[in-house]
This record gives sequence, structure tokens and C-alpha cells, in this order.
Amino acid sequence: MKKYLRLATVILAFLAITIGAFFLAESITENETIRGFVQRLGMIGVIFVGLVGGLNAFVPIPPATFAPLFLEADMSTLMIISGFIVGTTIADSIGFMIGWFGSTYTSTHHPRLTERMQSFMKKHERLIPYIIFGFFMLAPVPNETILIPLAIMGYRYKKLILPLIIGNTLHQSLMVYGYSSMFAWLF
Repeated sequence: MKKYLRLATVILAFLAITIGAFFLAESITENETIRGFVQRLGMIGVIFVGLVGGLNAFVPIPPATFAPLFLEADMSTLMIISGFIVGTTIADSIGFMIGWFGSTYTSTHHPRLTERMQSFMKKHERLIPYIIFGFFMLAPVPNETILIPLAIMGYRYKKLILPLIIGNTLHQSLMVYGYSSMFAWLF
């Protein structure tokens, strides 16, 4: 019962934030103060929202939830998607660094687990870029769930970055267009 209550709370919080963001986006056309504030934030604001939303293990709200707000402030769709890509890539890099810094602890305190993970990576190393791309493009779960283990296994960041950026690009594009369409349909 507790598990279902927690899940319902998360879903309700997500819906409340989404609805709040949509109503804020709707009111921005009538409120010049909010509109000016969002416009002054510009690309830095979009990147910041992408960064905070990209840390989705801690903040489980997709950045695209706020796309209608930026669109109503006369920012281009391309600018919004680009800002979200930059922000989420920074957030993903932070997640990778957490795993990288924790790899020493993990190998010291959990050597069998670390060895199994490294063995798995060596066996399936050719598939990892495709898994990363697919995961970042489609998975509605925190990216840290794959980034931290990859860092612990010793996967190289420079091998990770291209599939990560391409996956984030497709994911953010789909999400921004989806939220924009939902906003246009509702308002």
C-alpha cells in the first residue's frame, strides 16, 4: 500500500508541475513582467532548466515540461531544444562524474560486483554505444541509472559523449514537440 501511495504522490506532483508550467505559459502572453523575465533569462535560463531537469534522479521533471513557457516568450523551438540538450548533457556528465569518483569506493568495498560489471562491459563493449543511444533517446528513467555503472566499470567518457549527445538530441526534440503540441491542444 505504501508503494502505491508513493507512486501516486509522484504522479500527482508531476501532473501538478506540468499543469502549473502550462498555466504559467498561458499567462505569459498577458503578463509582460513574467514574459520579460523569461526573455531576459534567454538561453541561460533554458540551459539551466535543462540542467536541473537533466538531474532527473533528483528532480524527476523533464525539461520539456517548460518548453511552452519559453515558446510563449518568443524563443525559437531550435533554441529551446539546443538549450535543453546542453543542459541535460551537462547533467549527464555530472552523473558520470559521480560514478567515476565512486568507482574507487566501489572497487574497494564491493570488489566482486565491480569485477562482474567490468567483465560484462568487456564482453559487450561493442553494444554499449548503441545501448547508450537507445537509452538516452527513449528511456523515461533517470540517465544516471546507466551512467554511474558505466563510470564504475571504467567506460571512457570520450566513447560515451557522442551517443549521449545524439540520444539527448532526439529525446529532447521529441519531448519539446510533444509538450508543445499538448500545450497547443489544451490551450
